[in-house]
Amino acid sequence: MDSDVYPLHRTWLTIRYGGEFLKSVLLADLIKQGKMHVSDKLYSVDLSTYIKEAGAYELDLIHNMRRLLAEKLQFAWLPEEIKIKGPSENICYSPENPLQLSILGANESQIITDRDEKVKLTASENGITLDWRTLKKDHCGFNLIWNDSHIQFIWKIDRVFAWVEGGGDKNQVYENQASNVVLIARGKANENFYWKVGESAKTRSSSLDAKGLYSAKLNETEVRDMLLEDDTIRTTVSISMRDYQWKLFDYEKTPSIEIVGVRYEDSSLFYQLPMVESYLEIIQFRLEKILYTQGHRSWIHQIALKKNIFSQ
Repeated sequence: MDSDVYPLHRTWLTIRYGGEFLKSVLLADLIKQGKMHVSDKLYSVDLSTYIKEAGAYELDLIHNMRRLLAEKLQFAWLPEEIKIKGPSENICYSPENPLQLSILGANESQIITDRDEKVKLTASENGITLDWRTLKKDHCGFNLIWNDSHIQFIWKIDRVFAWVEGGGDKNQVYENQASNVVLIARGKANENFYWKVGESAKTRSSSLDAKGLYSAKLNETEVRDMLLEDDTIRTTVSISMRDYQWKLFDYEKTPSIEIVGVRYEDSSLFYQLPMVESYLEIIQFRLEKILYTQGHRSWIHQIALKKNIFSQ
């Protein structure tokens, strides 16, 4: 700041604490009090007289009712009993190596986590732990409420993660949902990763873009071809990124089964189905009602819901 352009006797330092006004003082008065020193247009200010309580603060410079800073200077400090163990810069986090933070000296009502991530908060006599179940973002953090102020903690992290959108609950995808399912992955720029279906040793590779992002419809990926080649009704799709591999979702096909024969015997209906090896799964019959009308009489034949397990 050039004091010739912005005279110190007309320039104010304003201090806010917890969002509320705390103090305003002329820069010229700070120099008289020995709390500010100027060296080659560098201003050093001793704020110890004004910053006494732990919490969040905002500083601004005002000249002739006009702000001089592009953004307010924001900072916070906490008492020594608050200890936070953040993530490591040298570790890659994943679903197989989940991210965990620990907090001492605070209670769970003071912690607010990111709504976009699934974070489990656990409180014990040893403090608070935060476990990230999802790692969609390339950073993690939380807000600590202290004296009505929200103090934000953010760390940049190295992570690999993938998830499914448009499927069923608990990462379950059915064949008739496939057209609406999107596969998403995150990691480093241009990073390669691999798909795996079921117990097959075969894999197909893909890669993240220059921003470390991947998003594609299931039916437009290599995974669709792999699922078509797989001859099981139920299978799993896994993803490998760096040294980690984990199950991404379960996939269930809707088999086309032809009824080759039906017979009625002893008040029961028997259906004859082809014994195809790939159908050695649990087959479920739907409950149906067939209404017959003759004159003024009606008969309802009901097929019971059954589950049959076929074996060779």
